[in-house]
Amino acid sequence: MYRSSAVALSGYVVVYQQPHVKPCEICRDHFPDNRKRCCIHPPSPLQGIARVTSLKVLGVTLTDRLSVTAHVDDVVGLSAWFIYTVSVLRSLGMQASALQQVFRTVVVSKLTYAAPAWWGFTTSVDRRRINAVLRRAARSDLWTLAGMSI
Repeated sequence: MYRSSAVALSGYVVVYQQPHVKPCEICRDHFPDNRKRCCIHPPSPLQGIARVTSLKVLGVTLTDRLSVTAHVDDVVGLSAWFIYTVSVLRSLGMQASALQQVFRTVVVSKLTYAAPAWWGFTTSVDRRRINAVLRRAARSDLWTLAGMSI
């Protein structure tokens, strides 16, 4: 006797008969249990095409695990360097209002560039690091926190 099995294919449910396959085996293949962590085996690499673990798309670095920690590393590193540069400008006598405008123009725009696209993939550690940059800028009178955090 054949068992009837249902498999979802591109939005449709197809019912077909298989003589020696139990329905649970088919469901396990097509409807995986997302609560279980399993190894993902990527397909074998193609000849002449290098496999990478991260990709920079429109200035935002994504990893193969959909993590933006590498992007946050880049942004926080550039922001720290730029805060140092602003402190050098301050020591050379630049006015505070001009320093704040330069900070907003460069650092805040870098921190918020394409944020709606990547912010959902950040971890709490990533968010704390970004907020630490803003707190450091607030201590230098470059940024007003006033309940604002990115």
